[in-house]
Amino acid sequence: MKSIESGKVTQPYIKSRDEIPNSFFDSLLFRGIQFKGKRIVDLGAGTGTLTRKIHKRGGDIVGIEPSSLINIAEQLNEKYMTTVPYRKEYAENVSLTENECDMVVAFRSWQWFERQKVLGEINRILKKNGIFIVADSTISQRTPVVEETFSLLKRYLPEGFWENNARKPHINNLPVEWFTEWTDSGFDTRDVYKKYYDVPFTIDEWCDCIRFEFESLTMEMDRLEEGLQALKEHLRNDFQMNESFLIRHSYQVVILHKLDE
Repeated sequence: MKSIESGKVTQPYIKSRDEIPNSFFDSLLFRGIQFKGKRIVDLGAGTGTLTRKIHKRGGDIVGIEPSSLINIAEQLNEKYMTTVPYRKEYAENVSLTENECDMVVAFRSWQWFERQKVLGEINRILKKNGIFIVADSTISQRTPVVEETFSLLKRYLPEGFWENNARKPHINNLPVEWFTEWTDSGFDTRDVYKKYYDVPFTIDEWCDCIRFEFESLTMEMDRLEEGLQALKEHLRNDFQMNESFLIRHSYQVVILHKLDE
């Protein structure tokens, strides 16, 4: 598993990743997915945003996170008055027993894993007919602020950056090969859907979010920082953006069931 470390991106990470709307949980409940009384594991829990929310909905959940972000998650337990247990482990090798879990969730983390190894672990720890949920969230490029952001940053990022980092063929913004891998590993896709929601940002918070998203994609950090400074000035002056604004996001969800052998 690739590791995300806390540091200068911790606060932007928390801001950009802390927003999980109630509609996400409502959409699962509508599809018969309930957490109360279920034994659940959150793979790649990060700072524990999803883990805490499932815990508050009655789930017996443990968060798995190998990076130092787990320290933030444990600190936030106090802030949010939760008692979520976390384990500093890799999703590829978790210390859970065979057939222990009713449900496995991976939110904004599946792309970081050695997926075949993780699928083997999920098959091991998940009960027969258990539920496996993969979800991700993305920024909508239809928003004027987002379009202005990407248009300006094109001048500062390496030639071919956008083409090299373009998404592969996808279903609801999730790579097609993931679906093939899930099927080949004995999981039945029961539902795939996408919903939109808005996240509030200031200009500084927005630029911090973009920095976090792009840092893993380019080594030319000086140029990225130069571009972000230009973006702040552009949004404030030329684009006359208010200090607080909404950015449209979407979350994509896949509900899978482990097939009964």
